[in-house]
Amino acid sequence: MAKQAIWGYADSGLSPEEVLQTATINAGTALGMKDQLGVLKENSFADIVVFDGDMQKDIKKSLFAVRMVMKNGKIEVME
Repeated sequence: MAKQAIWGYADSGLSPEEVLQTATINAGTALGMKDQLGVLKENSFADIVVFDGDMQKDIKKSLFAVRMVMKNGKIEVME
């Protein structure tokens, strides 16, 4: 479901950078957690996702090509 919401941002004309910012930094700000969500720093709730492909060329395809996720400091490699 979240991926489809992100697609909506892209379909509305946002650039890939704006799409990712809306889904991360802006979401943290909207929730009153701008220093904890959508940022990479100590004591934040940062999860890192690595995608395969070029998000500049095809963000929708890349969103379904997850290569790695780091959550709570643990790495999960996707196959």
